Amino acid sequence: MQIVNLTKVYNKGKENERVALDNVSFNLPNKGLIFILGKSGSGKSTLLNLLGAIDTPTSGKIIVGSKDITLLNEKEKADYRASYCGFVFQDYNLILELNVWDNIALNLEKYEEEKINEVLDLVELLEYKNSKINELSGGQAQRISIARALVKNPKVIFLDEPTAALDNETGREILKLLKKLSLERLIVVVSHNEEFANIYSQRTIKLEKGKIIDDTEKTQENSNDILKLKRRRLSFKNMLMLSKTTLKGNKLRLTMTIILLLLTSIVMILSFNMAFYSVKDNVIKKLEENNIEYTVCGRYQKYIANNYDYGFSGLFLDDYHKMLAKRCYLTKEDIANTFNMKYSMYYKKIVFYEMQDTMCEKRSDLLNYENKKDPNKDYSSPVSGILNVNNLDSFNYKMLTGRLPNKSDEIAIPNSFYNFYELTGFRDLIHNKKYEITKPEDLIGKQINYTANGTYNGDARDVYKIGYKTIVGVVDISENDYYKENETNYSSVGSGINVKDSLFVYDGDVSYYNCAILKVNSEIQHIIEMGIDSKLLDVYYLDDPVSIEIYSSLDFSYELKNIALALGIILSIITILIAMYYVKNIVIANTWNMGIISSLGYTWVSNFLIVLIPLLVIGICVGLLSACMVPLANYFLNIKLFNYTYLKNIISNKFLANIIGFGVIEVTLIISCLLNVRIFKRKSSIELIKSGKIK
Repeated sequence: MQIVNLTKVYNKGKENERVALDNVSFNLPNKGLIFILGKSGSGKSTLLNLLGAIDTPTSGKIIVGSKDITLLNEKEKADYRASYCGFVFQDYNLILELNVWDNIALNLEKYEEEKINEVLDLVELLEYKNSKINELSGGQAQRISIARALVKNPKVIFLDEPTAALDNETGREILKLLKKLSLERLIVVVSHNEEFANIYSQRTIKLEKGKIIDDTEKTQENSNDILKLKRRRLSFKNMLMLSKTTLKGNKLRLTMTIILLLLTSIVMILSFNMAFYSVKDNVIKKLEENNIEYTVCGRYQKYIANNYDYGFSGLFLDDYHKMLAKRCYLTKEDIANTFNMKYSMYYKKIVFYEMQDTMCEKRSDLLNYENKKDPNKDYSSPVSGILNVNNLDSFNYKMLTGRLPNKSDEIAIPNSFYNFYELTGFRDLIHNKKYEITKPEDLIGKQINYTANGTYNGDARDVYKIGYKTIVGVVDISENDYYKENETNYSSVGSGINVKDSLFVYDGDVSYYNCAILKVNSEIQHIIEMGIDSKLLDVYYLDDPVSIEIYSSLDFSYELKNIALALGIILSIITILIAMYYVKNIVIANTWNMGIISSLGYTWVSNFLIVLIPLLVIGICVGLLSACMVPLANYFLNIKLFNYTYLKNIISNKFLANIIGFGVIEVTLIISCLLNVRIFKRKSSIELIKSGKIK
């Protein structure tokens, strides 16, 4: 080994610049016991660190077997430490969480019991092989450190102050052992004890202020070894053994991190479950749950200002529309063509009203009155349409009270509406009052309003209020059929409008409907995909529970999906930040161990895997716990949502949401671990050990 003009300057170019070694040159033989002496700060430990490639010089050369190890990259330096030299630190640097046997085995690429027993016997500590490090004396710990260096049979062993913390008798025993070992290899000892050097060394090199001031050079033999670098990898057994030690630090921090990751991942998965809520799947599920095999799809034709407008109206679940569909059948292609129509030449205005608001504060509250209905009375829900009073000439009707409207701000209602108001009472939305309704006359003078939904060019939806109208009469039209038998009369009042459920106004539009029967789970799939997902399709809110539930689920989905998606993204970010913070602290807490592993000749990849394995286990545990708890959380969330929306099991456990939740945690742990360990990769082994001690 040749050392040529070796220089080490700390904090070069800064105010606190310090020269630790100044242009040092000398040769070392193949074997023997060499002492490097000097006071504290003379540069002797720095020289030893450079010779062992656990630190980097500022300039100069260290030539081993014709190779300059200062020019090696980090992986090659690790190979040099693994295949050529062993290092014994002043503070032993044994891993406290491992016993004697495991500390020595750490320096072997594969498990070799015979070798470990051999070196333990050589240092006379075979009976301590199962002892914990904190159970050893200083001299015993130093011997174990020497045994760890010896077990891989290195050609050179570097020892930094091996007797500094020992009494004279123990120190002499250590040096006798080193003298014996030096017969077969080179032993380089850094010390400040000149007495021991005079007794045991073959050669003594003295340093002062980073320069050689004396070199006894008792032997002139120079090393002519050929340096062969060999890459070695940490065994999987040793990797698992070290991985366990990474989590033995702050138990409270580990527990709190797992709890926080678990909570954020559960809420994140729940949010994505809601965000991935499929209206199409839910509509079909509701139809299947209620054993509905067929439903009806309607296409309307509306007469407005001497022009006809065509559009897609919705799904109808009542028997009337199923019967109507048989007479006015449309194919799937007809309905698809309606979706594909360009609306540039039309102004589509679908008129509807919200009379439910004058009955109950929430429309779904109408379900509460199902058991209170009189079976002999008609309670058709107010969703069918608006008819001009002139259309009443085609029907048999009588006035229960009041008169027909003769002004644009007046309106008459059918007796089916009165029956509802008799159950629910009338909510005055203008004055925020509620009135009990016991007879038709109680409704005269009350005001209701309805709204209009407009679309222009097929890409905008505007809702605006038509205005309030005053109730001037209640019409009994219950004896009429749903539609006129005569096709001409049928068309004149608008096919698809149930006159028993209609409001009667002095002036108003007339709607015309054509319908198609669709089989649930086959034909309806295509229509729902095209209609509901693009918000062109409404499921009509009829008085049967199935319609109410589906209608409410549509309101729920449009209202909360975006909120749930935003919440899921926010929680993903929070989860990532928690994971990154924990990984950073884990890597910092294991800096000292990482320095030791590096000094033994393992690359940064080994340190990365040692830290990563327990992190992945944490991520898997959190993922499994989340997978077990999310269905339970879904169950309770569905109960809460049912109380609010009367929807059953609308939130289901989505596989994609679970994958995202698990993936966010695992990917974050892997990337954070990789980035943090690579940052420490830039530091030398001795820098990692020193910074770990400071921590």
